[in-house]
Amino acid sequence: MLVVPSQDGLDEFSLAAPTFVAELKNGEVTEYWVQPEDLGVKSQSLYGLAVESPAQSLELIRDALGRRKTEIGQKAAEMIVLNAGAALYAADHATSLKEGVALAHDALHTGLAREKLDELGAFTAVFKQENEA
Repeated sequence: MLVVPSQDGLDEFSLAAPTFVAELKNGEVTEYWVQPEDLGVKSQSLYGLAVESPAQSLELIRDALGRRKTEIGQKAAEMIVLNAGAALYAADHATSLKEGVALAHDALHTGLAREKLDELGAFTAVFKQENEA
């Protein structure tokens, strides 16, 4: 399990600041700091990543997972890769944070991440149709 408040106030890994990590593994807690560069991700401003609605959030996610990204979409993709990589590590699908980030990067750039988003959208649409019937 990972608890990851970033120095800039996010409750996740940040592109713009160091992130404090408290990791529970085998009954022991280890604490350390991580910079985005430690995980192979460029440190950069969070400018442009704030959204004001679920629709804007979906638009940004689609941009980030698409093949041709806007500048903000590229930044969002890096944020997604950073945090998805941490999730892969926490779920024991990677042996380190850096490996988890590399796996997430591969999933994004091969189109697998977008494919899974589309599958999730199709799956949840079934429930929407059932509720409208």
